[in-house]
Amino acid sequence: MQYSQAFPDARDEELLKIYVLKTTSTELVPDLMKNFKETYKSSDDITNNVIQFLEDNNDNSFNENIVKPEQNSNNNFFGYFDHIGKKYYPNDYGNTSPVANFGENVSRKDLDYLSAPKAWYLTRGNPSIKIGISDEPIGYNLPDLAGKVTFLTQSPPYTSPPNYSHGTIVAAMAAGRGDNTSGSVGVCMECNIVGSDIKVADNYTPTTSDIVYSNLYKMAIAGAKVINMSWWSVYYTNSPTGNAIEQRVINDLVNNFRVTLVGAAGNSSSFSTSQSYHSYGSSTTPITPFGIVYIYPASYDNVISVSSISWQNPIVLPLSNSSPSYWKTSKWFPVHINLEDSIAFNVNALNPLNPLGVERLGDFVSVTNPDDLRYNHTLNDKVDILAAGYNVYSYNNPPNNNANGTSLAAPQVSGTIGLMLSINDCLYPAEIESILKLTAKDVEFLTINSFYVGQNLVGAGKLEIGDAVTFTNEMKKVDGNAIIENHIYNRFNFNLSKINNKLTIQNVVFRENCSASFTARNIIEIAPNSDFVPNSSGSIELKLKSDLSLSCSPVVFQKRAQTLNTINLENNVSSIVLYPNPNKGVFTINLGIANTSFISCKIYDISGKLVYNSNSQTPIFNINLPNLSSGLYLVKLEGDNYNETVKFLKE
Repeated sequence: MQYSQAFPDARDEELLKIYVLKTTSTELVPDLMKNFKETYKSSDDITNNVIQFLEDNNDNSFNENIVKPEQNSNNNFFGYFDHIGKKYYPNDYGNTSPVANFGENVSRKDLDYLSAPKAWYLTRGNPSIKIGISDEPIGYNLPDLAGKVTFLTQSPPYTSPPNYSHGTIVAAMAAGRGDNTSGSVGVCMECNIVGSDIKVADNYTPTTSDIVYSNLYKMAIAGAKVINMSWWSVYYTNSPTGNAIEQRVINDLVNNFRVTLVGAAGNSSSFSTSQSYHSYGSSTTPITPFGIVYIYPASYDNVISVSSISWQNPIVLPLSNSSPSYWKTSKWFPVHINLEDSIAFNVNALNPLNPLGVERLGDFVSVTNPDDLRYNHTLNDKVDILAAGYNVYSYNNPPNNNANGTSLAAPQVSGTIGLMLSINDCLYPAEIESILKLTAKDVEFLTINSFYVGQNLVGAGKLEIGDAVTFTNEMKKVDGNAIIENHIYNRFNFNLSKINNKLTIQNVVFRENCSASFTARNIIEIAPNSDFVPNSSGSIELKLKSDLSLSCSPVVFQKRAQTLNTINLENNVSSIVLYPNPNKGVFTINLGIANTSFISCKIYDISGKLVYNSNSQTPIFNINLPNLSSGLYLVKLEGDNYNETVKFLKE
């Protein structure tokens, strides 16, 4: 078996008390809980808490095969500043770029839709800002990632990096290099990446959640200021709470390590019933559970949960079979896909403002479909923001170079945070989340999304990379004017305490369960058509503070827990008798064998520290250790063809 401290890097004292026991015995943990009630207060079985990725295998892509363009021969490749429109376009921005493209012949309308060029006019990132990609493997030697990825060990954990993998496309979306006349570009193109040393999944044996969550600490200590989590540790469930220990780890990382965490919300519908549901592939087996579903870590508090929004095709009513959004005609109605700002991916052209349909084998099961189920990624009240998750660019993924899934939407947000921190690295996680939501486009109240109004399922709306970075810049400037505009907020807690000059709120309503605390140095202006009407659960606080400070104290990673040695013990059937147990440190060990020539006896405390080491040549011998501290101890006994372990409790 293996016995070790679960989170040795934690600052939360309670997390330092948690240990992981890995054993093939089904009786050991219940026995410990029964016999040592004062030592072991609770236990969780994490056997099936394995990590899986959130890339959607549904192929809703329709791009032509990629044709690599010939590169210009003058070797004078630079990005382009549009000083009129205040945008920046790198030289590998794809075939939708308004200037020459020397990268792949792919569409990057996804980043146009999210206003990335507007952000790049202010910053394209900073190499000192590191984005943690907590899934792997990462193709660290590919042109858009080479020289950007550092790992927790001195060398990469694998010698043959993949050309395509889940970790590769997530890393490239968040921080793929731009202006290198190759591939395309990530959101924070000049930020660097901290890669994970553990093999989460992706053709490897899945890793249990204790290892993955402990690894988040190591990424934070390695300098990751934002960590992307495009995976799940708790599968689709109707529970809005998740695992208490994992939540505590999240809180510790955010509050004590000042790391912003971003999670992929999931790819399964939140509107299924036993009569109306999606199925697995070509089978009729429903994807369960039905109804509103959550996955974790995205749905934990203090994690920015990212779901998907459609972006590719303009809405031109009436929808015709010749429009670019047209897909096909089902048995009952024409189907259009990926309409700009539509939260649903599939739309019934006969009723585009109320899309419906259960998609199976490229068709729709029922024209009535009483639950109005549509194909879209996971939505719930834990979702914070929406980004492009349908048919988006997927680095080095031929032949179409595109993929689907909230795994691709989440790193767009992580990259945006990298850009924000490149402008102001003193932003705290709560401030970062507030800025993202306060600058999001309010899509819930658009006519095409009328189905979702009032359900609190789509977060603050669509990610606006350019507006989030502009707002961050205006917050910091001596003469800045940070503007919140054109939104209705029914919930969320907003906290901005470092507005250096002026905050303007125009055409915004904060109501119902919404709370906001805004502090500016000089001016807070409430423009027309704005209102503050929270209910008894909400609150509004507006303050001016002339001595406002923009500085922040650095996070110091001081080791608070001893690094433990993992004890590896053979799981044999034991004939040992140790008595009395519990004891005062004086006890007898009977090996239960006729004779032996040599036995090594080592005793370890609960932290894995060796506290006693001796040898015996008799099958019965006494131990006298009255000065041991109270607690649980493990006795390891080894000899020729003999390997046993027994535990005792020192009173």
